[in-house]
Amino acid sequence: TSTKKIIQDKSDDSNYHLLILRVISSNGELFKGVNKVNIRRFKKIFFERIEKVKISVNETHLGHPISVFVSLKNDLTDDELVEIFSSELKKTF
Repeated sequence: TSTKKIIQDKSDDSNYHLLILRVISSNGELFKGVNKVNIRRFKKIFFERIEKVKISVNETHLGHPISVFVSLKNDLTDDELVEIFSSELKKTF
């Protein structure tokens, strides 16, 4: 889909980072099938967002790390989530 193409083609462009997080927040299934290079890029984007987000930001907003985790959790198994995002989970919680 064109949305998945944004994730794959724009993950190295910082102008698209928040958009990519919002897309994953709205549909975690789009993360499935992303290649290893783009998984690493996404993890970097995600980790940077975790470090930047302020406590006062509502966690229900698209692009908030909690919103991203919830969306991913709906489409990945617990084992996949922990395997791929262990450092991001530790940083968030």
